[in-house]
Amino acid sequence: DAEFHLTDEDLQRDRLYYLTPDLRPVRAARLFAGREHDVQLERIKAHFGRTPDTDAFDLAQFFPSSFFNKRPAWLKPAAMAGTGPYPNCCAGDWDLNAFSSAEEAYARLCLDLAVLAEYCIGEVAADSTGRVVVDGGFARNTWFVQALAMLLLPRDIFIAEVPQATALGAALAVHAHWAKPVAAEQIVRLRKIQAEDLPGMRMYAERYLAALEAAEAKQTAGTNAE
Repeated sequence: DAEFHLTDEDLQRDRLYYLTPDLRPVRAARLFAGREHDVQLERIKAHFGRTPDTDAFDLAQFFPSSFFNKRPAWLKPAAMAGTGPYPNCCAGDWDLNAFSSAEEAYARLCLDLAVLAEYCIGEVAADSTGRVVVDGGFARNTWFVQALAMLLLPRDIFIAEVPQATALGAALAVHAHWAKPVAAEQIVRLRKIQAEDLPGMRMYAERYLAALEAAEAKQTAGTNAE
């Protein structure tokens, strides 16, 4: 396939290709958000002395202070540094003193990770892609999924709980050779996430991505000057 190639920028920014069982390329982008989430959640617990209570609060109530703050305390990647769409950003200590509660800090963590995830999806998805499925640990993270669903509008977002997803995928790939073919939807139960288009959210996402680009450019310029 003449279109099956990787550019230098793809490789630098953790974009790659997987292959389907029939050797068709599938464009993908990697974001090590799970490890970043766990590291920062532990920092939030230590800073505020407790675990964020996501059941007692509505995620969206914390967004206005983020959207319209001229100098928001952006998430500074720690575990993700050197990987993902902005690999040249140095690891930094995210300033938790900017938040008044564990819930406010955790809402920002979920929002900023969702901004990065939505950016990665946009880099590899086709314009016609209308449905996004979240699997794995983040499927159980209601705040992250809600933030991502808001950012992905008008696309639809679904969550799926799939035990042994890798083994199930392999079984589905060869299923036609030993039994009657079945649609994935017959095995995987998907639940659609309802999302509200919040004023200021898109502008916030653009500002955060611009801040990461600026930090990366500054770091690259400093490295070249040495």
